[in-house]
Formats: sequence, structure tokens, C-alpha cells
Amino acid sequence: MIWIGAIALTACLFVPSQRSVEGLPATNPHAFFNKTENCTCCHETQKEADVAPHSFSVDIIENCMSCHTSDKIGRSHPVGVRAAKQFPDMRIPENLPVDKDERITCGTCHNPHLEGYSTERFSKAQGPVGVRVENGVEVAYYKTYMLRMHAPEKGNDPTCAACHAEYF
Repeated sequence: MIWIGAIALTACLFVPSQRSVEGLPATNPHAFFNKTENCTCCHETQKEADVAPHSFSVDIIENCMSCHTSDKIGRSHPVGVRAAKQFPDMRIPENLPVDKDERITCGTCHNPHLEGYSTERFSKAQGPVGVRVENGVEVAYYKTYMLRMHAPEKGNDPTCAACHAEYF
């Protein structure tokens, strides 16, 4: 089943983006994940209407890493870790899901169904990655990193603090 995910991810590179923004990729590689007919490529289900949000038919870490290789993603949280076993006092909130084996995956902090770019800053220091002219006005776009939680004043701190409050 893993090869289906790899084919699906390769196929998504050819899906046109919904918006054309100068400085941003011409295609949205994650658009594939927002088409109902593709749910079963990753999620365990018999039909699209029965999609289990955090139950996967593929190894979600391998799926993500087929495009986002460790040499290209830079600093990142360890994945494949069973936090509950290694750190029994740690509580991972339900809005930061682990997989059925209780492992932290890429999808614990990131949601591939979210938009990759926003007119809202991810953090105070963040610069725009692209600009689009809307009604004669230049509008800046910022990377969202598809994080499940963030705040313009604190960047990704809310995501990290959800499990690691002692550091924030």
C-alpha cells in the first residue's frame, strides 16, 4: 500500500494551484489531499464517507518523507517516537493526533489538508514568500507550514508548548 501513496504524491505535483502568486510554486503539491476521491489512498476506510481522520492505510511518515526528505526539511521534531512510552508524564492533546501505533508522525503537528500559504504571518519575524496583486493592491503571502496550531505573535510556539509546556 505504501507504493500507492508514493504514486499519489507524485501525481499531485501536476495539480494546478487555486491561486497564482508571484514567488510561490505554480502548483500546490498538497492539493491531492483535498480531493474526496483520494481519501482512501491514505486513510483506512471502505468508502470516502467513512474516513477515519487519524487511521491510515499507509505509513504516514514514509508518505511524507517521500517528498520531504530529512536533508531538505532542516530542523524538525523526531517522528516515529512513542512519546507515551518514552515520556509517561507527557500528555499529547487530541488536536495533535498520533497514529494507531501511538507514534508521533509528521501529521501530529502538520495537517496536509491546510493551505500552504496565507496572508497572515506565521510569526513576527517572518517575511513574505510571494506577492499577488488583488484589486490593484499588492498582498503578501506567508508560509503556514500547515501547522495545526500557531499564533502570529508566537509562531510555532503554541504547537510545541501543547506537549512541552515546561519550555515555554
